[in-house]
Amino acid sequence: MMTKTTTDRTKKRYTAEEKQNVIDFINNFQPENGKRSRRGAQKAAALHFGISTVTISSWMKATKLRPGRKRGSKNSIPRGSTPLAFAAPADLRELAAMMEQIAELEAQTAKLADLKAAAASLQARLMGK
Repeated sequence: MMTKTTTDRTKKRYTAEEKQNVIDFINNFQPENGKRSRRGAQKAAALHFGISTVTISSWMKATKLRPGRKRGSKNSIPRGSTPLAFAAPADLRELAAMMEQIAELEAQTAKLADLKAAAASLQARLMGK
């Protein structure tokens, strides 16, 4: 009998939709089954979807949404928004590029303000003579 080696293993990649389905299952599990712990809901989801509880736990931490919390609380995500952990790589690259451009423009704006202040100071000095 041949055993699997680390080179034979492949990691399953889950889509944002698959992750959200698991998280929704956990969020709906608690109200339906009384007062159970989060781990109980995660274990049920692991058995239902065939995913490791460690993986599910990391997804829960990434969303910063604790099951059983009301929407709008400090640990919930707004409706219709997608946590960065579930964002598409292309969207993340686009966001990074935009943030870079914003930083460059802010630096140029600060430089412009410094130049305006220096010009005003020089003008005041010249007018005062």
